[in-house]
Amino acid sequence: MGEEAKARLQSWLTTRKPLLKQLAATSDTAEKRTALALDLIANAARHIESATLDDAVARLYRATEALAQARLQEHGFSKTDAVPFSKLPEALREEWKCRPRKNGSLKLALQDDYKLLDALDDELGKRFIELKLNNEKSSLSARNQSILAHGFQPISKNAANALFSAVLKLAECTKNDLLTFPKI
Repeated sequence: MGEEAKARLQSWLTTRKPLLKQLAATSDTAEKRTALALDLIANAARHIESATLDDAVARLYRATEALAQARLQEHGFSKTDAVPFSKLPEALREEWKCRPRKNGSLKLALQDDYKLLDALDDELGKRFIELKLNNEKSSLSARNQSILAHGFQPISKNAANALFSAVLKLAECTKNDLLTFPKI
């Protein structure tokens, strides 16, 4: 390997070291969950480039969910599959009172996660709504029609790109912020 290639690799490692450390961490923290979400977004970008769009959208959907789960962990909700009903804001307790509970806890889905974040006056929850990702016709809905979820429709390039753009905005990052592998 030449000196120029070594320098490029060293520069790449230096700038990406914090994210790589978070990804390698063994503890389950909000920071690690956020790092994993960003890694999923980067992975989705590679799938869009290689035209494996159903795979890209599946990753973007999971990244959207992981972002909410990381933020909810910061609010003291470490498991969205077992949210204590008593810890919910009053408005959501009223709205969700008829939902089935197990041991006094609710299992929340992606839309529920963001509804809870919004009720907690969290900026991520508000951004989700501003991006209209809470809408039935949002770019997230493309995932439900995918063969990898509930449907039989292949994901279009436009749908994948629209969701990718929305998830970048949700995560408050740009494509350049994502972990990319150096070309040596």
